[in-house]
Amino acid sequence: MRVAVLADIHANLGALEAVLADIAAVGVEETVVLGDIVGYGPDPAGCIERIMALPQVRAVLGNHEAGILDDAYFAVADNFNRQARAALEWTRSQLSPAHLAYLRGLRHRVHIAPGVIGVHGTLDAPASFDYHFHERADGNGLILTESLAGTFSAMTPFNAKACLCGHSHLPVVFFADGNPVRLNFGNLPSFSVSHYGERFVACVGAVGQPRGAATRADGRPIPDAYKACYVVMDEEMITFRRVDYDVETTAAKIFANPALPDDLGWRILRGE
Repeated sequence: MRVAVLADIHANLGALEAVLADIAAVGVEETVVLGDIVGYGPDPAGCIERIMALPQVRAVLGNHEAGILDDAYFAVADNFNRQARAALEWTRSQLSPAHLAYLRGLRHRVHIAPGVIGVHGTLDAPASFDYHFHERADGNGLILTESLAGTFSAMTPFNAKACLCGHSHLPVVFFADGNPVRLNFGNLPSFSVSHYGERFVACVGAVGQPRGAATRADGRPIPDAYKACYVVMDEEMITFRRVDYDVETTAAKIFANPALPDDLGWRILRGE
């Protein structure tokens, strides 16, 4: 079974449409969305409606959906930075009762395929929206958190061999008995990793606000770092795909919206 797994759309309708066109071209049986349909971007209602209209789609709750639905969660200063908070305040004004009802129906976990479970953050505490890792301040590698070991441990009660997640916006695969596989695409449109018989955690990258989705081996950015990223998974391979879209149009929408910080437009242009 081939499943498309995407996360962190972040109200970027142009990127979402491009990814959905790519999914249709490669062919899958089902699509799974691992949270953060909204936040940061200029088209929250359009992105929710596009996901709602898809056949054979399942989705989980992301921390930006939680920020929309849960006033107490939104009020905690550490949960959102200034840019994210401003975008969520505006997003709340854009959503209809039908949009909010859809978001309220999302849960924290989803079974993607036999033995494969999906969450937005971590499997051991999905409602906390923790991270499996942080990037080093110098950009040279990752610092793993206790949540990575927690997610591997939490697979056992679910009889799962794999967990896919979003939240970090970075495409990374962690195998249970090895080092993280940081994906350096170079100029390639896709990057495949064999997972047959392995236990692993995979962060699927981001559709609407990719970060470090395209770097050279030495860490220097390349011109198309803005490209949307998502995953196609089957029984043997997990393939990370990068998709071109009209990033300038999305950025222009952000710049034209006085409620959205300009930095959010510059971030998607630079892919950071």
